[in-house]
Amino acid sequence: MANILRDLREAMRARILSDSYFATAPAPTIIREEHGDINTEIDTEVAKIGCCLLLATPFGEVRDNNKFEITPKIGIFENVTVNRSASGTNKFADEIALQLIGCFLNWQPPAPWRPFAQPAFRLVEVEPELQYELAWSTGTIIHT
Repeated sequence: MANILRDLREAMRARILSDSYFATAPAPTIIREEHGDINTEIDTEVAKIGCCLLLATPFGEVRDNNKFEITPKIGIFENVTVNRSASGTNKFADEIALQLIGCFLNWQPPAPWRPFAQPAFRLVEVEPELQYELAWSTGTIIHT
């Protein structure tokens, strides 16, 4: 997993730096994921490029002006729903990206639970920070 993330980060870095949105974005921060024996670190550069890939697909759409859903719910995108923050579209994009990356990283939980685990993503806003919570049928991951 670490090698895949490293290769993705290196492959996308030039594109990120050349894109006007990413050029004005804050410096990368580290997001830590822990689930069972999985312990992986990624940075927001990778998360944001994941957001671009998501928004470029025909599967994403905004409904009711406050929710982004993946339709149809297929493959790793099953059950992915992200609520839009009131702070604007860039924050919304960041939230989608973080949820998407969480989906990729945690698609396969520890082997005994694989037949039962269904990913369910939700975003909880906690002032003054955002708390990202990834809830599984087998446990919970919280990003603070």
